[in-house]
Amino acid sequence: MRRRTKVVVGALAVLAALLASLCAFVGIRSRMDVLAYYTMVRTDFHPVWKDLALRRFGHGGDIGALLKKHTPKSREDFPPYALLDFEEPFNSMTVVAKDGKLIMARAGSCTWHHVFFAAPPDATEEFSKAHEKHVAQILCEGCLFRIRRVALANQSIFLARKVGDDIPADRTIAVGDEFYSADSPGPTIVVEVTKTIRGNIGEGTRLGIPMTVECRAEHLAEEETVFLYVSDSRVIYPHTQGGGLCKTASKPDLDRYLAMSSKELEELDTRCLARWHAHCYARHARNGGDRSDPL
Repeated sequence: MRRRTKVVVGALAVLAALLASLCAFVGIRSRMDVLAYYTMVRTDFHPVWKDLALRRFGHGGDIGALLKKHTPKSREDFPPYALLDFEEPFNSMTVVAKDGKLIMARAGSCTWHHVFFAAPPDATEEFSKAHEKHVAQILCEGCLFRIRRVALANQSIFLARKVGDDIPADRTIAVGDEFYSADSPGPTIVVEVTKTIRGNIGEGTRLGIPMTVECRAEHLAEEETVFLYVSDSRVIYPHTQGGGLCKTASKPDLDRYLAMSSKELEELDTRCLARWHAHCYARHARNGGDRSDPL
C-alpha cells in the first residue's frame, strides 16, 4: 500500500513538474493567462498565436520570416517600427518590430490580455511615443486630405461665425440622414459666412447648419469655424450613401493646407490614397469579398 502511494505521489509530482514547465514555456503566469489561452483555443483566433506561444517566433526574430507564414490584417510602418495587427475589431493580436526584428507581441480583448514577449520598459516607452506621433500625423493628414477632396470637387469651403438664435437663416443646408446620431452636438444653428475659400456660398450669407456627428464641438468653439460642405457625401466618404454633408475642420489645418505646395499636395495624395486603399482592402477581405478590389 505504501509503495502504491509513493508511486502515485511520484507520478503526480512528475505531472506537476511537467505542467509547470509547460506553463513556463508558453508564458502562463496568472489566471489571466489561463483565460487568454482558453479564449484563443476555443475561438477562431488568428493562428499566429500558436507560433508565438510555441516560440517559433520570438524576441529578436526576423519580421520577414513571420510575414512569409502569416499575413496581418493591417500594417502600420513608421520607421524604424512596423506594427502588425492580426485581429480586429473586437480582439487584438499585435506584433511590433524595430529595424526588422520582433520586439514585442501581445493579444487581448476587453476581458483578457496576454503578453507573448515584451521589450524593456525604456524601449516600450520609446515605441509608444513614436506610435503616438505617427497616429497624430495620420489624423492631421486625414483632415488635410478631406479638405483637398472638397477643393478638387469644387465644393464649398468657408469660414463662418455663429450669430444670435433670433436671427433667421437665409437658407438651411441639406444633410444626409446617416450622419445624425445620439452623439450629435445639437440642433440646427445659424452661422454667417465670413470668408469663402471655395464654392459659391457668398460672404454674409446666413446658413442654417444641422449639427450632426461631423460637427466637432472644439471646432465650433473657435471664433471662426471652418466648414466643408458637399452636396454628395461620397466626395469625402466614398463608402457612404450620398446626400449632403457638412463637416467642420480646424483653422490651423486649413491654414496648413492653403500653405502647401503642389509637390506637397501630390505627396499627401499618394500617402492618403495608399492608406485608404489598404484600409478598404482589409475591410473587403474581412467581409469575404474579392481582395483584388479595394472598394
